[in-house]
Amino acid sequence: MAERKIILILSGEISSGKSTLSNQLYTEFDFKQCKTRDGLKVHAYNKKIDVTNREEFQNFGRKLDQHNKGKWVLEYFQDLYANTFAENKYYVIDSVRISDQIKHFRDSYSHSVVHVHVKASSYTLEQRFQARGEIAALSKTIAKNKYKEYKLDETEKHVPMLETD
Repeated sequence: MAERKIILILSGEISSGKSTLSNQLYTEFDFKQCKTRDGLKVHAYNKKIDVTNREEFQNFGRKLDQHNKGKWVLEYFQDLYANTFAENKYYVIDSVRISDQIKHFRDSYSHSVVHVHVKASSYTLEQRFQARGEIAALSKTIAKNKYKEYKLDETEKHVPMLETD
């Protein structure tokens, strides 16, 4: 019997450890990575839209989600691995932000899809956020304010609900 494919879909709040887990799966078990951050950058580049700051980036992602109910993530994954999908068994999607993104993968790949919601305590999330490269150089006050600002994003506020998807 052939070994089945696994498409692991990661969700979780900012700084929960999604990318760390994705990178470990790539390094330790040869999971092929699909980073939605890169997918957004590709879409923005193709549409000649500047997404150099996080707010623009989040707004662009939200508009893409609204345009096709998050199907852009599945389409980016399929484009990324169109020529090698048959050759590989393990994939990780880093990360999804709305339930429709998970649904599109389940509709397309059914039993191969496993959704994992990565969690950490509020304290740990904030500490990890402040340790990020682009944030670590900021003063504590500015870093705390940025964290609060990011957590208030409409999409980010709904991410914890993905735990039950």
